Amino acid sequence: MVYGEHIMAQDLRFLSSNASFDLETVNLLSNAFEGAWQRVQTSGNRCEGRKSWVEINPELVHEAKRLRRRSPKGHQRSLREIAAELAKRGFVNERGAVFSASSVRSMLA
Repeated sequence: MVYGEHIMAQDLRFLSSNASFDLETVNLLSNAFEGAWQRVQTSGNRCEGRKSWVEINPELVHEAKRLRRRSPKGHQRSLREIAAELAKRGFVNERGAVFSASSVRSMLA
């Protein structure tokens, strides 16, 4: 049993114990969810969890990585300097503020 199937089976048991579903309906739902979950997994798309920065805004990640590269003199920008430079170029977070250093780090990972 795969992790996602185990959670799904637990959820359906909870539903069936708290509602008036018959066993046939629960099995039908379980098979439908399991099939959908497997189709998403085999397609290579994300099935669970938060989207990565590359999925949300690939241009932002490309620019952050470009800014992180070392200069010919060997200097490398700090994460806060990269965040400030991204803001100058119009890349801000969903609240319209400058990205935090930890957000820039997750973009670079």
